[in-house]
Amino acid sequence: MSENIDWNRIQQGDQQAFEVLFKEHYQMLCSFAFHYLKDHDESEEVVQQVFFNLWKNREQITVQKNVLGYLMQAVKNHCLNKIKKWKTEQGYVSSSVSEENTQRNTPYDQAVSSELEKKVLELIDLLPPERQKVFVMSRLQGKKYKEIAELLGISVKTVENQMGKALKYMRTHLQEYLAILFMVMYAINFLHQIGVFELTIVLSI
Repeated sequence: MSENIDWNRIQQGDQQAFEVLFKEHYQMLCSFAFHYLKDHDESEEVVQQVFFNLWKNREQITVQKNVLGYLMQAVKNHCLNKIKKWKTEQGYVSSSVSEENTQRNTPYDQAVSSELEKKVLELIDLLPPERQKVFVMSRLQGKKYKEIAELLGISVKTVENQMGKALKYMRTHLQEYLAILFMVMYAINFLHQIGVFELTIVLSI
């Protein structure tokens, strides 16, 4: 059964279809959230909230591509909002980011990182279902090929083949995308620097 059919059933209030979706993606989404929050309890809370919102607002939600892509984007947004709240209320600074890296985190760097993450999510969305699961379990959950094979009921050789195709696909499309992205972002950054430079000259006259 395709994810689109599952989503149609969920929109119609099918709790069984929703439970299948939850069980299939919950652990992976928790791993994805942990990538941002570095806290297991907080990560689970975010994922649970995303699923709660999905069920509560199912009739109003439109899934453009597939449910997993929607869930990953929703989890990411919740994580970023939580981090922003931590920083505002508690002066939270992620232990995974050094002071030196924070100082280098310019608007230009943030824009490139954000665009790259969005592109990676889009590419994951476009992978065939089984290849998508293998890629996510390997790269986001950190599972070994043997474990993935056992969980999905396929051979290790199949896992290797699927990962090889997924990585080739990602590399090809990211190389093309990055070449264009960095050219555009460099041009924007350069023009911005010129504008600042010209403003400095005007103010100094």
